[in-house]
Amino acid sequence: RRRRQARAAPARSPAAPSAVSPKPGISSPSSTRKGVSRPSTAQRFWLRRVSLIAGFLLFGWAVVSLMPSIGFSVDVARVVALLCGLGMLAIAIEIVWRRPGSAASAARHSLLTLYLIALWLAWVAGLLGVLWLGLYALLLPVAVRGVGNVAQAFASRAQRSGALGIMLNVLIVRGARAAMIGAAVAWLAYVWRIRAAALAGSETGAIVISGLLNSIIILLVADLLWQLAKALIAYRMELASKDGSSADDLARSGRLRTLLPIFRNVLAVFIAAVAVLTILSGLGVQIAPLIAGAGIFGVAIGFGSQTLVKDVLSGVFYMLDDAFRVGEYIQSGSYKGTVESFSLRSVRLRHHRGPIFTVPFGQLGAIQNMSR
Repeated sequence: RRRRQARAAPARSPAAPSAVSPKPGISSPSSTRKGVSRPSTAQRFWLRRVSLIAGFLLFGWAVVSLMPSIGFSVDVARVVALLCGLGMLAIAIEIVWRRPGSAASAARHSLLTLYLIALWLAWVAGLLGVLWLGLYALLLPVAVRGVGNVAQAFASRAQRSGALGIMLNVLIVRGARAAMIGAAVAWLAYVWRIRAAALAGSETGAIVISGLLNSIIILLVADLLWQLAKALIAYRMELASKDGSSADDLARSGRLRTLLPIFRNVLAVFIAAVAVLTILSGLGVQIAPLIAGAGIFGVAIGFGSQTLVKDVLSGVFYMLDDAFRVGEYIQSGSYKGTVESFSLRSVRLRHHRGPIFTVPFGQLGAIQNMSR
């Protein structure tokens, strides 16, 4: 019996793989199902709802545009447009209540539903500016966040190092977000300029609306410039903290770590001042008398706050004299400690026993540098 089983086993073994393995060039259904990634429930949900909204929008726009040319009255076209708008409103409300992964409360869902109904009523009433403002408040933060994530992924793939890589990263990420907001503002400006007379009722109101929209673009440009400058200064400070091959390199890195934070603060104030003056000029405000008045007011403040002016000027001269740097141990009167950071008017000293002293530059006087 054992001999018969031994003879039968080799005869059955070649047939076993052929019964299991498929023919060459033909993939099994199980391997096909594993190789093709099916969309998730959330992806199917959003794809279907977005397709329905786009279908209602395109179908309604096409039908309403063609109906007057084929003999239908304007009232009938408006009714069709209202029905398409109701369909999009119903889909949007369904998205609010049934979207996957939503952990919001019923009260929040109810408020968002009322918000969507208010937007639909604004569209029915012909308040297109209010409608677009409401849509921007609802959708623009999500769109900006998504564009920023895509730009960040694209920038990380570039893998550029050095100052050029830092600039490209900031330009790609912040530039993509700024372009998204700028496009939204441009469309809103187009809508509002068409209806500026109806919304404002006067030429002054139209100038104010245009100035407000232009101020958003100015703020975006100022933010982009500030982010570029801040990233480059942070990169240079990081390089300065790693330089330590010789005494000259240590001295240079210490001086950079001392001066760059002050330069960053001054640059922030300068960019903010230029942005504010540009916005006021766009709103129709005469900035020349404003600058002159600010100069006189500044002189008056200078006389009234001589201590503050003394602190700032003393700090400038301490930096020019290279009296101390970040990381050095100094003593001035009853104050002594390691220099941690600077501001425009004071220096922070960490005592060797732990406490921190914030000393105005005007009170330092003669300095004894223990690290040189």
